[in-house]
Amino acid sequence: MFVLIMPFSGNALGKTAALFEHSLVVCLSAALQKAMGARCTDLYPEPGEDGVPMLARQVTAVEARECAERAGADLYLRGDLRYRPEGRPRLEGVSVRVRMGRGDRDGVEGESNRRFGGFVNRENGGQLVEVVALLTLVKEMTTDIADFLAYPRDSLDLSKVEEGVSLNPEAWADLVAALRLVPDSGSKERLYLRAIKEDPGFAVAYLNLARVLVMQGRHGEASALLSDGLCHLRGDPAEGDLINLMAFCLLREGDAKGAMEMWGRLAAEEPDRAEAWYNMGNVYHGMNMPEKALRHYRRAVEADGLFPLARFALGRLYAEMGRYDRSLKEMLVYIRLVPGDPWAYYIMGHCLMEKGEREAARFALRKALQLDPVGEAGKRAREDLSRL
Repeated sequence: MFVLIMPFSGNALGKTAALFEHSLVVCLSAALQKAMGARCTDLYPEPGEDGVPMLARQVTAVEARECAERAGADLYLRGDLRYRPEGRPRLEGVSVRVRMGRGDRDGVEGESNRRFGGFVNRENGGQLVEVVALLTLVKEMTTDIADFLAYPRDSLDLSKVEEGVSLNPEAWADLVAALRLVPDSGSKERLYLRAIKEDPGFAVAYLNLARVLVMQGRHGEASALLSDGLCHLRGDPAEGDLINLMAFCLLREGDAKGAMEMWGRLAAEEPDRAEAWYNMGNVYHGMNMPEKALRHYRRAVEADGLFPLARFALGRLYAEMGRYDRSLKEMLVYIRLVPGDPWAYYIMGHCLMEKGEREAARFALRKALQLDPVGEAGKRAREDLSRL
């Protein structure tokens, strides 16, 4: 199920209102994913120099439905936040109204009306969001949405809503600000570091900060950070994510042995973690050890047959080994998962050419050339077409 979350309208500006609004959207999106298996996208813009703009006008039902239809969403959510008392610097509560509708059904909307009063007043005059109260609100809203969809309540796993959330209001505020309210990597780094200091067991803060460092090419620092995080997070649901990212950083630092040890540990602890098997297969492929790479790619596909990268890697390796029928089978699955990849069409065309199926090969190679006229896949497709 694909859920589209529209920007909520509100009657207040300022840091507290922004913190609550974005805390609500982050938690609600995560709750729908964890409790119902939904895929969520929100339409909030990236923060600019002045922060994320807040919406005064409410999105209409017609606008929401048209947007959901264009995006192919199964469900849309549009919200209205009324802060109390209006016009005062310190807030006492919020009336949260969320309207929900199906992207393919005209005029049918449900409504969730809830109240939130969990603001923590600080001595300096600022306010924070009381995280336990926020999670209670999100669970109630998730139940309302499930009822609108006729989703069985006994299938809702609301216990997962708390996963990845720090109950420390200071740490949570810093994470939300870094994630949603500041644009530059330097500010994000400072906020994530502060969140970790305030809550050393905040796994998401470690992961997000490590990703900021990786984007800057600071793989050694990211690896050290993740290693420190793992000392605090044994048994945490995010432990596997930390191990996986740490292995990637070690590999980028040239420590292939260390990376393989980490991925091996992850595969042993979570055998159905396809990316661990896939990444080990990539290392063996890079070391020119095709049989070992093949075993690990196959294991990745066994763990998750819908993991696109494993399907592609397996198909590519079969082509390199001259096992063209197996390669074609994997590439057909991959193209269904990821339509429009020129490399997939090039590999298919090359395999068909080697099998002597000239017309089918021309079709696939021309498709690769059409999709990538100036890139490497298109260049190789052009070379094979000249041979045909």
